[in-house]
Parts: sequence; structure tokens; C-alpha cells
Amino acid sequence: MKAELKEKWVSALRSGKYQQGIHVLRRCAGIGLSDNDSFCCLGVLVDVVSPERWQVQPNGVGAVPRESPKDEYGDEYGHFDGIVYPTISFLESVGLEKLVADKLAMLNDDEHEGFDQIADYIESEL
Repeated sequence: MKAELKEKWVSALRSGKYQQGIHVLRRCAGIGLSDNDSFCCLGVLVDVVSPERWQVQPNGVGAVPRESPKDEYGDEYGHFDGIVYPTISFLESVGLEKLVADKLAMLNDDEHEGFDQIADYIESEL
């Protein structure tokens, strides 16, 4: 990952602009996208890179549109074991290895680390 993008991502995580959520990249607070939506740490990265990519789904989850009809996860919205996850092509485009993204998702969703702690991890490990 390029240093400039890493710095923007870390700054966004620490900014207080994003409400932290779990198990989806972005969960809509109501109908449509709003400032009250919640994000996982990987969703913040998507928003930093290309906020125009969000597409509201009928279930209220904002998901990144797919670059191709299907990938190794098997459906058009990047669901993996029931969670919404960035596409491999997105991860490659930002220079983030899938194993690192998996670790960050685990810190966010399973270990319930806050964005500040996740930002510290990104700074020290990426």
C-alpha cells in the first residue's frame, strides 16, 4: 500500500467521522446513504478511495459494486461467509494483501478493536 493512501486511511479511522460497525463494509442507518451510516475498517478504506462506489442494497447494506459478475466468493456483492467483503480486485488496486485484510476484519468484527487501535495496527504492520 502506498504511504499516501495508508496515511489517508489512518486519518479517516481516527477522524471521528465514521461510526464503527461490524460484519459489513457499510450499513445504512436508514433508507439511502447518510452521515449516520456505520462502517467496518475496510469499509472506511473503500470510502476513502472511492466514495462513489457505494450502492444501497434492499436490506440496508451499502455494498461495493462488483468489478466482474462473479469472483472466488461466488456472488455479485462480495459476500464471504455471510459478510460483505471487498473484492480481490479492489484489494489489489489499493495494495492490500487478502491476509492482511482478513486480519483487519477480525480485529474489527471479532475482537471489537476500536478504530484507533486498528489505525495503530495499520501504522505498525503495513
